[in-house]
Amino acid sequence: MPKFNAENMLEELDTFGKAYKYPVYVSVTDPNGLFSSNRNVKSGYAAISDDYFLLLAEIPTIGFIGDTKYCKLPISGISRLKIKKAPLINLYIISVKGIADGKKYKIKLNLSCRGVGNSFPDQAKNGASFLEKMTKWSKEI
Repeated sequence: MPKFNAENMLEELDTFGKAYKYPVYVSVTDPNGLFSSNRNVKSGYAAISDDYFLLLAEIPTIGFIGDTKYCKLPISGISRLKIKKAPLINLYIISVKGIADGKKYKIKLNLSCRGVGNSFPDQAKNGASFLEKMTKWSKEI
C-alpha cells in the first residue's frame, strides 16, 4: 500500500520534470474507462506548473492494480472547468474536460482546503492557492 505524505507527493510530482506550485493531495474520479463510474475514486496529487499545465498523479490504492498514472493537462486543451463547493464541508469538486495528446479526458478532483492530518502540513495554504488559480482558469475558458 502506498504511503500518502508530503514527501511522497513531492517525489511523484517531480517526475514531471516541470517547475510547479501549489501541490495538493486530492481524490480523483476518472469516468473515462470502460468499467469506471463516479464510485471509482483514487487518491492522487495535483499541482499547477509554471508553464500552465495541470499536473496530476493518480495513485492506485487497495483494490486497484496498476502503476501510477501521470497526466499533464495544458490549459489550452481544457474545454470545460467547473468548480463546486460541497454543502456543509470544506470540500471542492473540480470538474475538468478537454483534450491532451490527442485523447479526450474527463476528470473530477475532490480538494479539501483543510489540513489533511499531519502528513500534509501545507494542504490548507496550497489548497486555497490551487483553488484560486483554478477559479481564474475557469473564468478564462
